[in-house]
Amino acid sequence: MIIAFIYSTGVNFSWIFAALITIIAIFTVKKFGAVSTIIYVLLGITLWYCMYKSGVHPTLAGVVLGLMTPNMIKQNIDIQDGEDGEVSVIEWLETKLHPWSSFLIIPLFAFANTGVVITNQSINDALNSPIAWGIFAGLVIGKPIGVLSTVVIGRKLGIGQFPQGAKSIDLLATGSAAGIGFTVAIFIANLAFSDPVTSDLAVFAVIVASIVSALISLVLFKLLAGKKG
Repeated sequence: MIIAFIYSTGVNFSWIFAALITIIAIFTVKKFGAVSTIIYVLLGITLWYCMYKSGVHPTLAGVVLGLMTPNMIKQNIDIQDGEDGEVSVIEWLETKLHPWSSFLIIPLFAFANTGVVITNQSINDALNSPIAWGIFAGLVIGKPIGVLSTVVIGRKLGIGQFPQGAKSIDLLATGSAAGIGFTVAIFIANLAFSDPVTSDLAVFAVIVASIVSALISLVLFKLLAGKKG
């Protein structure tokens, strides 16, 4: 949602109206209990195209589709839930799209959008860039603190609990893993900075911060495994 609203430019209200009509069509189809995947795929493509032409960032189409994809049961001979051989439309889509998303689209995205030449000069520029240091601190320090503090605040307010058997150090380890920000962080960096030099510094910082976060997370989980073993 943040990406869609902050990084959208030149909104075309005619296409916004077309997108709203498409959303109404999706809602209507869902209301009548349709479980045909092809219907939702075609409407989803239409919604994405309308968002794209409207000037609103098309990621918003994904948000809308995710919220509106029905959880109604459909028969499926390929995917079973282990009980009655039935899955919902959203489960079917998740299972079918996951391999393509995880093993093709995301790696291709990371590969295509990194595009940073690492030299002594680029390292020196990053070390002297407040933007690079801010990104590094946000991923390496901000993510684990954010994860831990959110759970602690939720616990204090009585709206959540620590996972069974988990301690603060477990959440810090999980938060460090959340600091591995290749795809989304690189995507936002490319959107936020129009200057190629600044964008390259931001992507370089994301790569370094992701590696450091992964190492910290690995060390913490190793220590936790040793204690529990």
